[in-house]
Amino acid sequence: MAELHRAFAIESDDPAFQPEPVTESDVECWKHQIHAEAETTFGLLANSESMLAPEQRVRVQKLLALRDHIMNLITGFELRLNAGISKTRFHGDLHLGQVLVADRDFYIIDFEGEPARPFAQRRAKHSPLRDVAGILRSLNYAAWAALFEASRDEPERISLLQKPARDWEVRASRSFMHGYRKAIQGCSSCPTDPGIFARLLNLFVLEKALYEIRYELANQPSWLRIPVEGILTLLTERST
Repeated sequence: MAELHRAFAIESDDPAFQPEPVTESDVECWKHQIHAEAETTFGLLANSESMLAPEQRVRVQKLLALRDHIMNLITGFELRLNAGISKTRFHGDLHLGQVLVADRDFYIIDFEGEPARPFAQRRAKHSPLRDVAGILRSLNYAAWAALFEASRDEPERISLLQKPARDWEVRASRSFMHGYRKAIQGCSSCPTDPGIFARLLNLFVLEKALYEIRYELANQPSWLRIPVEGILTLLTERST
């Protein structure tokens, strides 16, 4: 994936692919968009309890109680731009289902972006760390999908298997991030400062999980637990 992002960061005569510097206006636009999506997400969550199982309602209520905290995290986000980070084209809907393995190599497919977003948003240049956030969220989904499958006939097993599933996700995420950071080193679209990298990535992980909540509410509420737990875990890790 880092090879893809490096390719998108190559100087080009085509304005549609020419990297551009991230500006303060860009950051404010990102924050405004994520804040608006968070407002929509929490509005939908607040009206969703009638369709949720009792065990899901507890976690949703916990997330709803953190609404103001999350909104403050978004509005208070700041990014130092003196490092000269660039924005580029990027995949836009990258997850494990968009990655094929063949002939001992990886192939990334389906570059149309998130289907629910307007075409102009899908085509706009942005930070490729949004793709990184998509893979991290996809690894979280993979762990939960395995949990759901393993406990299909014995629901009580899910509590016993949560720790090993989480341990796998942590190891897989660390391995992925180690490889990505090593391969993307020196690329203009990737922050060199580890603190800036982490804060920007966390913002996009939050954005992606908010999108997933809206998706699951509309398509499969039984999987709503995955993005809800993802946000709660993200907030816990930020505070430690």
